[in-house]
Amino acid sequence: MLISQWTLGEHISWRQWLELGLGLVGIAAVIGDKLMVAGPPMITSVTLGSAIIALLATTIGTLYQKRFGTGLPLLSGTWAQYVGALAVTGPLALLIETRTIEWRAELIGALLWLTLVLSIGAILLLMFLIRARSAARVSSLFYLLTLRSLEYT
Repeated sequence: MLISQWTLGEHISWRQWLELGLGLVGIAAVIGDKLMVAGPPMITSVTLGSAIIALLATTIGTLYQKRFGTGLPLLSGTWAQYVGALAVTGPLALLIETRTIEWRAELIGALLWLTLVLSIGAILLLMFLIRARSAARVSSLFYLLTLRSLEYT
């Protein structure tokens, strides 16, 4: 939120600061609870670091999209994001993966769900929210999602 205030000139209300503070307290409570478990911790430094890096990267991407990409049509913007991701992950998949697939109904159903709803639908929704809302409000959703994902680790 502070970054959106500096880079985009957005006004951040006291209520948004309170919501951010409560979200951070919630994340700390969930993480602290997972770290206090007897035996090996449920959340490792790698897990926590990965979540923080993902959160920062998504926040920076949201700010960039809000500043430079609000006029971009939603479908072509989504297409461009997936082409960019393919340029990075495609060569890695060719190098690392075995390239063998067992086509079954479960795989096809999961692939359709992951592709259409969780990927394309989620990106379209994110781009719509960035266009319609302030970047600070959209970024605060990422904190909620991080809290939920850490809750299930």
